[in-house]
Amino acid sequence: MPPTTGTVSVPWCQNRLMEVPDRSVTDHYVGASGRVLDYTFDVDLGELMPGHHVIARGIGPAPKVVLPEVAELPQDIIDNVERDNRTPRDQVHFEHVPGLTRDSVTPHWSFTVSDDVGTEYSGVDEGAYDGQSGGAATHAVRELGGKVPRQATRLTLHLIPGYDMEGSQWHPPEPWRRELVIDLRSGRPVS
Repeated sequence: MPPTTGTVSVPWCQNRLMEVPDRSVTDHYVGASGRVLDYTFDVDLGELMPGHHVIARGIGPAPKVVLPEVAELPQDIIDNVERDNRTPRDQVHFEHVPGLTRDSVTPHWSFTVSDDVGTEYSGVDEGAYDGQSGGAATHAVRELGGKVPRQATRLTLHLIPGYDMEGSQWHPPEPWRRELVIDLRSGRPVS
């Protein structure tokens, strides 16, 4: 299982060790948006897409979406945005390490969500990512598919790797996490 922080061995770095960067990219994004994360952690999930580790950084409320003022938008997009804005929802914040560039494979890795009180999460796989900045890390978010209820004490993300450059299912090199379990009372990962 990958470490939660510190130095990790990454095969695409020709067996060199890589230091997982600090969380400044995520902290800058969250701070600039005026939001606060409900749970913060720093967990290396492994190389869920070719050439990039995914670092889970925290969970917090998703912002309301503001539609641009354009003459015409498809009605299904308008309906989805209005539905999302009516429904409180949470999202997970991640970083791709090293940061994504235009030459990176699209980050199609995903997850399903469950908790210990049986909440039905929608399974929506929506999010956003910085795919151009490069550098040590780039920020990303993914919707949980609902709001984590206050009575839940444990949240589990079941991870699904992405695809390689040819569009085939990616098989991450070991070690990588198959799931991330968060103790919601302490806000810390337990596995």
